[in-house]
Amino acid sequence: MAPKKISNKRAVAAPRRDVFLVDPTSVLIVGLDTDDGPTHPLWDAHAGDAVDPASVDNVKVYGVIKPVVVTKDGDRILVVDGRTRTKWCREAAKQQRKAGEIECRLPIMFRRGDDKTLHGVARSANAHGRRDSVLDLAEQARRAADLGASPTEICATFGVTEKTLREWSALSDLAAPVRAAVESGEVSATAAARLAKMSKGDQAAALAQLRAEGGKASARRVANKTRAAKGKSELDPPAKRIRSASAEMASSVTAICNDFNEDDAAYVVDLLEKLHKILTGEPLPKGDVEHAIDDEQIVAEQEAEA
Repeated sequence: MAPKKISNKRAVAAPRRDVFLVDPTSVLIVGLDTDDGPTHPLWDAHAGDAVDPASVDNVKVYGVIKPVVVTKDGDRILVVDGRTRTKWCREAAKQQRKAGEIECRLPIMFRRGDDKTLHGVARSANAHGRRDSVLDLAEQARRAADLGASPTEICATFGVTEKTLREWSALSDLAAPVRAAVESGEVSATAAARLAKMSKGDQAAALAQLRAEGGKASARRVANKTRAAKGKSELDPPAKRIRSASAEMASSVTAICNDFNEDDAAYVVDLLEKLHKILTGEPLPKGDVEHAIDDEQIVAEQEAEA
């Protein structure tokens, strides 16, 4: 049987560049994996930022789609463009290794140049990246669903939560003026999703009213418009709801503390005061907790135990 001939025909009749699939730890991120400082042309202030778990999950499913641009510096291979993708791949490979799965590899392409050129490449890649609008993302998510992708798969693809995906789904029912407001950034996706619960005519009217009143078209203001249209009362501002909940919690803890000994009661009151401060930014009024510990009751309990 004659040996099979190997074809040298290329998929495209054009020059090509090699892409190498490497261990993501074999390339170095300046300032993270090296001792180089801000004077290095490839140093980046965000090199040590934490990785996004949703993006890591995406890499575990699809791999690193866009090759990382690197350059040789003696024996070192330095990342020029793709620091974040490299960190995603490292974390994804780490998780896959722990799970006994095949580890993803990092696609890299080499780029030569002097310091000025390499610095320009690194900065250009970040500065000229296109950012899709929320309406574009919502449309792409809808198309993914039409192609048979599950909500979980779509969330992994776009790096969002299921709550965000539900908001995106609602954006297809927006009136034209509201869509334009979302595109311009005047109205957030969350606020627009609330407006989408109204008829398109009511959406446009609510938007016009919000503009006339001035201020930001926040999700709460939009929610109050939709509630008013249904004859419901308005929602209190978040700070007011937090203060109210904190006051109720203080009242409950005051009653509970009467069943504690002095040390336990003091600890709970101290914890309550700190929690209230975190939630509201204000000290808890002393009247809410000063009677939490009934001294006479504690003395009586201690004498009974003795």
